[in-house]
Amino acid sequence: MSRPPPARVRDIIALHALVLLNSFASVIAKTLSREQFLSWRFVRLYAVEMAIIVGYAFCWQKIIRRFDISVAYANTGIGIAWVMLWALLFFGEPVRPANLFGTAIIIGGIFLVFRNAK
Repeated sequence: MSRPPPARVRDIIALHALVLLNSFASVIAKTLSREQFLSWRFVRLYAVEMAIIVGYAFCWQKIIRRFDISVAYANTGIGIAWVMLWALLFFGEPVRPANLFGTAIIIGGIFLVFRNAK
């Protein structure tokens, strides 16, 4: 099995855009939880959430060809930062120092994985 070529900046941006898109599934899921089960709004939001998840899964299969799987998977951790931001912006949920500290550790880990990737 051959190794993928080294990741280019364009590939890294595409990977992070994909993770960003997937983070919106959490926003939809939280909004969906507030709707009456099987109402029209519930069904529409559920369809949007499924479209995001299916689109993510399809694109994930394409993007991992450009990376070592350990590098690609490590980068999905940045989704935590996006979800925390969406929780603050869309739902007014607090961001505590422990949340920021944990997110900083995740981002630091992602940089370490990239730095050590061949």
